[in-house]
Amino acid sequence: MILILTFLSVGFLIMAIYYNVEYQRGQWIFKRRMSKYDKEKVQVEKAKVGNFFTTLLGLLGNIVKPKPEEVSKLEKSFLQAGFRKNISMIFFGSKVAMALLLPILFFFVKVSAFKAMPTLQFTFATLALAMIGFYFPNVWISRRIGQRKDQIFKGFPDALDLMVVCVEAGTSLDAAIAKVGDEMALGNKTLSNEFKLLSLELRAGKSRKEALQNLAYRCDLDDINSLVTLLIQTDKFGTSVAQALRVYSDSMRTTRQQKAEEQAAKLPVKMIFPMIFFLFPALAVVVLGPGMIRMVKALNLLIPK
Repeated sequence: MILILTFLSVGFLIMAIYYNVEYQRGQWIFKRRMSKYDKEKVQVEKAKVGNFFTTLLGLLGNIVKPKPEEVSKLEKSFLQAGFRKNISMIFFGSKVAMALLLPILFFFVKVSAFKAMPTLQFTFATLALAMIGFYFPNVWISRRIGQRKDQIFKGFPDALDLMVVCVEAGTSLDAAIAKVGDEMALGNKTLSNEFKLLSLELRAGKSRKEALQNLAYRCDLDDINSLVTLLIQTDKFGTSVAQALRVYSDSMRTTRQQKAEEQAAKLPVKMIFPMIFFLFPALAVVVLGPGMIRMVKALNLLIPK
């Protein structure tokens, strides 16, 4: 009887595992067939949600009614942050939304957790959170600009070397710019987009000088500005582009090496304060600790009780 029950149990377990595997296989095939439709549906839903929030932020931005001077000042920041459209109303709307959202969240937290809170402290906390929320988009834009500049700064030497190779191989400057934009897509997406936009402006009919000046305006880096000035002067005087790029590449590599040596020379000075506040106390405890313990024990023995 025990053998029969064991055999039936094992057989039932094998059948259950088999049907479960077949069921999971069918579900996987169905999900794979519907993945394309699901992706399109999710993208449409995300676009609808994005359009709704964009419209809402735009309406909130109309409450502030920024001046044209403020909008013109922020256009450069938006370009350097990677936004190609006019997002001034969305930006000011996000400032209003954050200034309202943080105090509201603080009010609900206060009601649920800090029921007994003085009115003056609650008022100051609410005003402080409103100010933080209002200026938070500015901080976010500044941080995004810094990150993009850092990415461009790190990928610019590779892009310049690739441009030198393309120009020395016999291609034109416009074709070299387009090639750099395509080849840098995997290594540095930000710099690749900037060169692709430069190539599109050249293809659209803009003069090389104006397109290069737009690149320098969007990036706002000393290396990019120097390269743009070099290319404009080369195009103006008719000198060799390959030779000018080679000389500039060598000088930029020397400049970067000097900057690295300068940062390495500053390192000992910067390490003084961490060593004073973190390493020296631990060393003092390890070195002087046993001696202090022995001194305390000796004093306790000398002092009569």
